[in-house]
Amino acid sequence: MPEFPSRAWMDELCDQLASADDAAAIARALEGSYAFVIEPDGPIPERERYDLHIRPVEGGARAEVLDAPAASPRLQLSARFGRWWQLVRGELDPVRAVMLRRLKVAGDLSGVARSLDSDRPLLDAVRRVDAQWPSR
Repeated sequence: MPEFPSRAWMDELCDQLASADDAAAIARALEGSYAFVIEPDGPIPERERYDLHIRPVEGGARAEVLDAPAASPRLQLSARFGRWWQLVRGELDPVRAVMLRRLKVAGDLSGVARSLDSDRPLLDAVRRVDAQWPSR
């Protein structure tokens, strides 16, 4: 079970996205790079950033963690560790979190809003990744 946040956790998220029943449709709707920024809070003393890239491939999807930050991610999601903990555990609604500025979003908001139905599988995949949590 990978610890959140970590490269191993992000790799598992990519596996969940690529193995979804409707992976091809998800990849077409979400194609691009996404940055996940975890701001210092509790057991996380330094800012951490993980970028992943989603793209359609024949018969499905490919999602992979990038070795370097994406030059211009389609979307960047930023929150303190405690908020990520709530989001991943399904205790905080992402739309409400954005409205209350508990989750900061930057990038192609209109494009992502148009594919909102396809974003649900991204959130579902986030919640399916089993995570070990550092002591809070």
